[in-house]
Amino acid sequence: MSTITSDSNQTSDEPIVTSLLVHKPLRYPAAWWKSAVIADVPGLLGVDELNWLSAQSLEFAKAGCDALIVRPARLNLDEQGQVLADLIKHYRRAGTKVIVRLCGGLSEIDLDPHGTFYDEERDQATTLKRAEQVFSMGAAGLDLGLLPPSHVLDEHNQHHPWQPAEDSDSEESGTSDEGAPQLSPRELQCGRDDPFALLVRKLHKVAYNHSPGAIISAFAVDSNEPTFDRHLEYCLYHHLRDDTLLESPWEAQALRDRIGLALTRRDRLGHVAAWRASSSFTELTYASDPTAWFAQNAPVRRRALTLLSLSLPGAVYIRASRLLKLPWLEGLRTYAIMSEEDRRFARNATTRASLLRKSRSLGVGSLAWVSGLDWAGPEVFVQAGANTLTVLNTSDHPIEVPDSYLPLMTSREINPTEDDDSHLLNPDECGWYAFPEAKPVQAKYSDEELRKIFRL
Repeated sequence: MSTITSDSNQTSDEPIVTSLLVHKPLRYPAAWWKSAVIADVPGLLGVDELNWLSAQSLEFAKAGCDALIVRPARLNLDEQGQVLADLIKHYRRAGTKVIVRLCGGLSEIDLDPHGTFYDEERDQATTLKRAEQVFSMGAAGLDLGLLPPSHVLDEHNQHHPWQPAEDSDSEESGTSDEGAPQLSPRELQCGRDDPFALLVRKLHKVAYNHSPGAIISAFAVDSNEPTFDRHLEYCLYHHLRDDTLLESPWEAQALRDRIGLALTRRDRLGHVAAWRASSSFTELTYASDPTAWFAQNAPVRRRALTLLSLSLPGAVYIRASRLLKLPWLEGLRTYAIMSEEDRRFARNATTRASLLRKSRSLGVGSLAWVSGLDWAGPEVFVQAGANTLTVLNTSDHPIEVPDSYLPLMTSREINPTEDDDSHLLNPDECGWYAFPEAKPVQAKYSDEELRKIFRL
């Protein structure tokens, strides 16, 4: 981390503005997944749901989504695979990729979590077979969903031990696919200790052999678990989402600490951060901690936190049910509390934020904390990245951003105009602002005088 302070000519009575660099720009930002906006479709999907989604490909593309996650748990790929192949084809034509969720630990709160596999997913061997099938259809990646906490996974392995079949292309068999990633003895031992980790390694090999460039992603239920760093280091997920923002207190310093830690853990391994600001948990669960962001004024804060997540470097996951009305969710608690106005605002805000995010390279740029501003106290979260200032008002009073900063959008005004008050951020609101353009200053010395001074 490095720190830059304001002009040294300031007097002692003037505030000292400081920026602390916490993340450097990506050196190789070209890969789509390093800054993607991904819509996560909830539920265990079958023929009807996938056909409905196929007809909505343009809607998700217009909302600014780079990819869509679907979980075809109720689809028999041997007999009904064309349904998924057609969906992938429709979204590819719209410029959107499809990631397929093949298994996972837990599902939506409204579903009864009874294990890692559901319906047609069955077991590890079936997962590997289905991975080959979806890659042959053109899937851009695999997602393993919400990984079980370590105690749940240990209990599951004890009662339902996975016995990996002999791997025909492992080092133990003496044969290998040329160029494919191999399992080292250390990795094989890790697989024996943690069968789920071995499954992930095998899925990496399937992806490499059938669809080079495809990604593997998952969601860790608790980033403080002792297993989290092991998953991050040994399973080599392209995206490992966590609860950094999901359960954060609504405090500027707490958000800085959580975001900074998430970036530091991944930067040291060369990984890309993957952010998720909202879930069924944050919408339905009573917050035992009164400082949790969703404990008060949750609808307004959710908009602000989503906008903050879209300003961060890395990938961003958004609940698809917040963008479109998904018919199979009718009657579920998470669906009932969403108004059509809320979905329309979320869709328009995501569209605008995604365009700005791409045009300003927010997803692959640097990130720095800014402090010492006379208009933003310590209870206001301020960050700078890719020539954009992001301000999140976690205080209990309104703040006014100086007129020199051009408003790009706020969690209240999607398309700011000169007539609105986009420089004013009420409590629990977030805004993006462009830095003022540097104005040319008259040189103190002429070129001839400079040559004399430096004896050139």
